[in-house]
Amino acid sequence: MSYNLREARPDDFESLAALAAASADTGQIRVAVRYLANPIEVKEALRPEVRWVVAEAEGDLIGSAQVVLHEVEAEGELHPCATLGSLMVHPAHRRKGVATALTRWRLELAGPESVILAGIQAGNEGSFANANKWATQIFGALLLPAFKVKPGASLPRGLELREPRDAPEWDEVAEGLAGFERGWNLRIPWTGAVLRERASRAFAGERLRRYFVAVESDRIVGGFELFEGARVEALFFEHLPVALRALNLVVRVLPRDGDLRPSSIALVWYARGREDVGRALWASARSLAAETGNAIGLQFDRR
Repeated sequence: MSYNLREARPDDFESLAALAAASADTGQIRVAVRYLANPIEVKEALRPEVRWVVAEAEGDLIGSAQVVLHEVEAEGELHPCATLGSLMVHPAHRRKGVATALTRWRLELAGPESVILAGIQAGNEGSFANANKWATQIFGALLLPAFKVKPGASLPRGLELREPRDAPEWDEVAEGLAGFERGWNLRIPWTGAVLRERASRAFAGERLRRYFVAVESDRIVGGFELFEGARVEALFFEHLPVALRALNLVVRVLPRDGDLRPSSIALVWYARGREDVGRALWASARSLAAETGNAIGLQFDRR
């Protein structure tokens, strides 16, 4: 089979939507992305650091994948890094080398000195087989839970939730986050200026990524980044394991129609010993997420 690789373009919208609908993740939880807006335009506006490659055969997209180039700390040293993600190959074209070609394109872009990272859902045998061709270590397991949104959160007395107001406050956020993550492998070092620029990006005139801080007695004591992804994409769950289906009967995170519209939080931190602030931040995030979607997700390593 003949195909070529190229970077995705805005006019690929319909083809990418069709590919995503046909190419649900084949892990333990079978889930497909449903785009609510042109994903290339969203990427260019909100995540310009992402490189998106597609495989095209006879005018049809048969595969796609993404990579983000950045830097991470590993064992106390700073390294170039490439995070691989969103690998999709149409079922009719699997086991034909498409995933390998998409991965090779991204690895060549990253270069030989980069730390290469990829998150793969448990049970996705095809992606694990692909990763075994280049990976030298399984670093550990990450949890990506989703929770129901919960509007109407109230803050403890003396605690204010708002966005940073000026450059010194953004620097305070970066310093607090660095202290919270000190010693973590694969952490990304952030500056106040970079965090501020990320929060300023807009799609269709709206900022979908905002950073909130908890302020107590004029001092920032914690914060989190909220991405309102529910405005631009949804997740359709085609299959859940029996245990999760039973659990969902109780917690009702997944709607009856299987369409999850999640927001997500990241870059969470709070001052040492202030778990009460952490709980308040989480309650506030669930409340804010209720304005645009029906779930909120996060990613963490429970170790």
